[in-house]
This record gives sequence, C-alpha cells and structure tokens, in this order.
Amino acid sequence: MCGIIGIVNQAPRHQAAPDLYIGLINMQHRGKQGAGIVTYDGRRYYAEKGPGELAQAFIIPSSYEARQKLAQLLASQGNEEQWTHILPPPSVSSMLGNSGIGHTRYGTAGISSHLNLQPIEGSFHGEPFFLAHNGNLVNAKRLRQTARLSDGFSDTVVITTILSQSQERNFEQALLGLIRDLEGAFNFMVLYRGFVYAIRDRFGFHPLTIGRREHADGIDNIVASETCALDVLRASRVREVKPGEIVRLEPNGHITTMHFTQDTNIKLDIFEFIYFLRPDSQWYGVEAGQARYQMGRQLALEHPLDVDTIIPIADSGNEAALGYWEGLALRGSRAIFRPWGLFRPHFVSRTFIEPVQSQREQYLRLKFNPRQSQLYNRHVAVVDDSIVRGNTIAATLRLLKEAGVASVSMVVSSPPYRYPDFYGIDTYRIQNELLAQSLNGNTQSVAKSIARRFGLRKLGYLSLVATLKSVSQLSDGWLKSKDFYTGPFTGQYPAGLGDFAT
Repeated sequence: MCGIIGIVNQAPRHQAAPDLYIGLINMQHRGKQGAGIVTYDGRRYYAEKGPGELAQAFIIPSSYEARQKLAQLLASQGNEEQWTHILPPPSVSSMLGNSGIGHTRYGTAGISSHLNLQPIEGSFHGEPFFLAHNGNLVNAKRLRQTARLSDGFSDTVVITTILSQSQERNFEQALLGLIRDLEGAFNFMVLYRGFVYAIRDRFGFHPLTIGRREHADGIDNIVASETCALDVLRASRVREVKPGEIVRLEPNGHITTMHFTQDTNIKLDIFEFIYFLRPDSQWYGVEAGQARYQMGRQLALEHPLDVDTIIPIADSGNEAALGYWEGLALRGSRAIFRPWGLFRPHFVSRTFIEPVQSQREQYLRLKFNPRQSQLYNRHVAVVDDSIVRGNTIAATLRLLKEAGVASVSMVVSSPPYRYPDFYGIDTYRIQNELLAQSLNGNTQSVAKSIARRFGLRKLGYLSLVATLKSVSQLSDGWLKSKDFYTGPFTGQYPAGLGDFAT
C-alpha cells in the first residue's frame, strides 16, 4: 500500500519538491521501503530516490548538483547533525521545477531493490516520463511477458515499460491503450512535459483526492493518496478522482479530465478505513478516525465484555478503543480507559509494513511496553483493528502476562481476516500464515478457537454488517454496503484474480 502525490504549481518560481516532500512525510505510514521525488522545470527533470523512510531515502543526493550543495553546506556548518535534520534535506531543496510527483513504497510485487524504487523513468519516443503507482495488478505475469521482463520487476516497472513500448504517436492515446490492458487495483501518476496525470482504476479501490491551493501568484493543483497530505500543504479539497478517470494537472492552473471507461463500479477497500488511512484523512467525506470510533461503538453493542480496564493496540486501535469504552459506559460499565496502558515509543513505526517476518516479530517487542502501574491484577480488554497473522496478539499477550494482568480479553473492530488480498496488501504472498483461514466454522467458532490458542478469556470480532455500517452511516447514506471491497473477509474479488486464479 503505497502513497503517491502529484503537484503542478502555476507560478514557475514555486518549487514543487519541498511540497512533495512534506506531503510524503504525511503519508509515510503507507510505505517505508523506499521513497522518491521527480520534478520538471520546463527544460529537464530532477530525480532523487532511495531505500528506507524519507529521513534515510534522501540523505545522499544522487545528482551532481545536489552533492555539490551538500558538500558546501557541510563545509560551512561543520556539523553533520545540523544538516541531517534540515527539512527538506539538501537533495530535495536542490530540485528545481514547479511540477512533480512523489512516492513512498510498500512493495506488493517485485523484489525490494533500487530498480523498483519509484517514480520509474520511461521514454516515449525519446522523451522522458516518470510514473508512480499504488495498488496491485492481477495480470502482471501476462504483462511481464508482453514487456519481456523477469518476475523480479514490480508492477510499476511493467506499466512503465509497456507505455514506453507503445506505437501510438500521442502520449495520451498511449496512456489510454495501456490502462485498458490493466486488471486489478491501480492508482498511478505520470509526469510528462510538466503535466501530471492522475489515474484511478474503474473500481476506485484506493483513495486519490484532488486539492487546490490559491494564492497571489496563481493556482496550485495537487492530487494525493490521502487528504492529510493536502491539509499540511494548506490545499482545499476539491473532490475524489473518479473511478475510471484520468485527471490532468496543467501548468496554467487548469484541470482537464477524461474517462478510459464508462464501466465503473465503486468498491472502496474497507481496510483503508480499518487500518491504512491516517485517522485525520477523509475519503468521500468520511474521516477514518471517526469511522474507527463508530466501529468501537458497534463492538460495544455486539461484545459487551465484563472487564475493568480497556486498552488499545496503538495507534490504529486507538479510536476503536475509545468508541468501545464509551459504548460500554452507556451500558453501565465502570471500566477505565487506559489509552497508554501499552506504551508505544514512536520511533518504531508500523510493524505490519515491515517486509521481513523476523523483523516484524522483533519490532513488536520494541513497539509496546506494558505499564504495570495501570495493568497489574486488572481484567483487561485489548482493542485492535484486525488479526491477520496473529503476531501482534501473541506478542502482546506475553507482555501483558509478564506485567501481571489478571486476565486478557480482546475485541477486534473488523471481521476475521480469512482470505488473502490481491488488490494492494501483500497477504496473497502469505496465504498459509493467515490465522483465520486455517480455522473452520463461523465467526463465533473461529473466535473461540483463537481465544483457546492464545489463552484469551474471550475474543469478539465485529460483524461485517456493523463494520460497513460504521462507515456508511457517516456518509449521510451516500455509501451503501455494496460500495465496499471486502475480499479479505468474504473472498469476493470484483476485479477478478487474473494470474492468481490458478
């Protein structure tokens, strides 16, 4: 699940790179395997990318100009600690141009190597373009064969290669021809001749929002995966990129649109609301944090546990835990809410997006420290957003037992994660590790089996109906249950399975 952003500033002197960097910082939670930025100044492109989170990805500049600027800065300051904390770093601030795109990578296809760091460069009849992608194609194997690429290359490299090989003379016609061959989930941006193209698949699986910033020098248009990136750039939200739509941001401040298909069927990935979106991001007018709070309220109706302390698995479980606590209080519960009962030092980021299983397990131990003063001899209810592999629940229970809790129950603000996801999360790679998939029976039976396995007093999952209701009721009825993609819970895949069907 990656983060992408594109900007075209109307005033040529308004550089895009610092805005792209700041926007990507606000979407760091969507991917930490690498990051990249490309800008265009009307004459040439400037590209910087590297592995790791943003703080590491741009430390060592790749361009000669940026390295010279960094050398001068070091010579003048003589203190390495000073320049490593500059925002944006010298490698980014040296990038010229009022248009550009940026990317944070969470790899769902291809190997983790520099070759797959985005944006990816292509050439259309000798003219460079750059492409950044969020999603996962289910027909990538066939497309790799068409492009004559090996399996180690990501979907984005495949898309870029096919676009480069197009025989169309017009770039937009080549883009249309490419898109119609893609199957699965895809949001991507293309930087070409100072224009930024933003494309969203016909189901609209993942968020892509248009923002607008007006000032004395003109209009800046921005498209980003999350509205929190628009907020930090002080851009007003215009609308979502529609399913099946291509949006073109132009240097004159205009936006033009076209549709590559009329066969659209909105299917919002419910896991964006459950886990991936930052709590302060909105999608179709629904704030993710508020949706999670409502999921907690619904949990209190479906699973009113008799406990004396409620704690979240931070951070994605915070809002649901608050809703659960308040929901129980309305029923007469006197349980105490301890939001920092499992203290989380924020130098450790999301363990779900760590690419290596052994790293996930090590980081879980670093990620949480139970506060014995708040938990000793207490009957605790732990609130989490989901159980995928069971790593978090196993590690958390060990920590809580070491802290001396009297008992541990758990409620989960989503249904059992029974099936792999093929549209943006890499759980299709670890199908055999999905905890609920290995268990037979209905939700109640699965919950009892997992509770026995881990020594939980009780375990309750939120029903799918209540999960979807938590989001739809915040949309003033505009979103219906049929408008969500629920594959990990139902095994239903509206864009098909493509290469994964066999």
